[in-house]
Amino acid sequence: MPIDYKKYPSNWKDEIRPDILKREAYKCKFCKVRHKAYGYRNHKKIFVECDDFLINWATANGHKIIRIILTVAHLDHDIQNNDYENLAALCQQCHNQYDGPTRALNRKIKRQTPS
Repeated sequence: MPIDYKKYPSNWKDEIRPDILKREAYKCKFCKVRHKAYGYRNHKKIFVECDDFLINWATANGHKIIRIILTVAHLDHDIQNNDYENLAALCQQCHNQYDGPTRALNRKIKRQTPS
């Protein structure tokens, strides 16, 4: 699902997001994977960063090569709260794992709410 940037402040892409990525040294706050790294996730879902040689090996051995693009997560799940202490650079896997329980709760509430 694409991000609806209308919900974010006008300086999100040009100031806030770059500031958070820089603060986190362009690595996921949780798993430390590098922004824009190429590699694959092994059977334990751990990212294995690859150079050109390893990309060829991984591809030949059936691994799907991915590029990590860090996202910026709202740690309290409130997209209106853009205080830098509430924001963290996360890879997509860590972001999805972090948001998973909140998304599940929201789906449950939505199913129980009469239309």
